[in-house]
Amino acid sequence: MSNVFTLDDLRDAAEKKFGGVKLQLDEDKIVKLRNLFQLSKEEKKAILDKLDEMDALQKRGDEYTKYHKAVAEIREEKDPTIDVEAEIAALGDEPEGLTEEDQDELMVLMRDAMKIAADKHGAQLVRELSSDDTIAITLFEEWMKSAQVGEAEHSPTS
Repeated sequence: MSNVFTLDDLRDAAEKKFGGVKLQLDEDKIVKLRNLFQLSKEEKKAILDKLDEMDALQKRGDEYTKYHKAVAEIREEKDPTIDVEAEIAALGDEPEGLTEEDQDELMVLMRDAMKIAADKHGAQLVRELSSDDTIAITLFEEWMKSAQVGEAEHSPTS
């Protein structure tokens, strides 16, 4: 017995697997944040560029946090033979943290990426998300989760 699929069956399966995230904006409008596989080459590049910019900003914030955690651990050390100030100095210069402008830029990049991914009503989506960063972040995270297509499997020789 063989399995015969119709194109509609495959479309339905692809939509379930790669369909992105849908958000009802109002009674009549649903916006779909498309999966990267559903975007044109230009749209995908534009989104990936925005994600790279976001990543660079977030790494700067991560370095700042990492530095301050290390300083706190050194200060908590109870060993009297340790020169606390020398240990802190050995960490190097304090990295620059994220400024308020950087945080605002992260949100702009996030909303811009979602606007590009939106199948329609992208401008309205950005307007709706502009008043509450927590909702924008939550939607962005859901969209990013839906864009995950699984890890590459390791070959037995690696």
